[in-house]
Amino acid sequence: MNVTLLGADTILGIALTEKLRLDNLISFRAFDSREVDLCDPERIRELLVKEDVVLNLQEFSDVDGAECDPKTAYRTNINGVRNLSYQASRLNVRVIQFSSAYVFDGTKPSPYSERDMPDPLNIYGSSKFIAEKELRAEGADYLILRTHALFGKPRQGGHFLHGLLERLRAGTDAVNVIDNQLIGPTYTEHVAEVIPELLWTERTGILHLAPDDGCTWYEFAQMALSLLDEDVLQIQPAAWEQMGLEARRPPNMLLDNHWFKTFTGKSLPSWRQGLQDALS
Repeated sequence: MNVTLLGADTILGIALTEKLRLDNLISFRAFDSREVDLCDPERIRELLVKEDVVLNLQEFSDVDGAECDPKTAYRTNINGVRNLSYQASRLNVRVIQFSSAYVFDGTKPSPYSERDMPDPLNIYGSSKFIAEKELRAEGADYLILRTHALFGKPRQGGHFLHGLLERLRAGTDAVNVIDNQLIGPTYTEHVAEVIPELLWTERTGILHLAPDDGCTWYEFAQMALSLLDEDVLQIQPAAWEQMGLEARRPPNMLLDNHWFKTFTGKSLPSWRQGLQDALS
């Protein structure tokens, strides 16, 4: 199987690249976001012409930045996915597209399933939801994987855990951390472990990749500092509305992973286990 990964420089892309390069059953290529313009038809055709599967992690991921620059967010997250799907459909390449729990408004009192209707609250969530629709509309063979609150090892930039520790090391006053939003923190290495199996599946549709349990960002930060023997009084809980953030936050971003567990017979480890693994 010939597989191309776009967005190898993202935190999940880094974990996937390390995992897939060890798989003797696939011929694997990985490209950083700066190497590929998803909106360039000729470049995408060139990359996909001999491929069986393309995994797309490339996106405009700055949730608050999208509110200030919707044009760029839409270009990458919507137009880019539209072009990718269009080219892939004509070359018979399967697309595995990563999406987000931000497609939901967070008002459901329980975790969101794949059957729940998206209703995004912000520009980033809207761009990811429209991208899902564009992927289906262009006719490509596809699988959409929704994740949320991905984190890697502290030394890797681009995620909450790294940013939190950087702010604390800067010696600022107590750091405000969101405590009115339920999330399912997901360790990138745990996601990377299950992707090779999904490369071979012929299933079309949406799957949620998330642990069974969840917490708030503040609870996540508390446990991280405890594991690092750091003073938890360095952080304090706050509502996102009090933090001057540009984008509205859904109060509940938990994803129901029942279909994934039924389909694969596997489940992702808890966020607590993921945090322990990331900090070990």
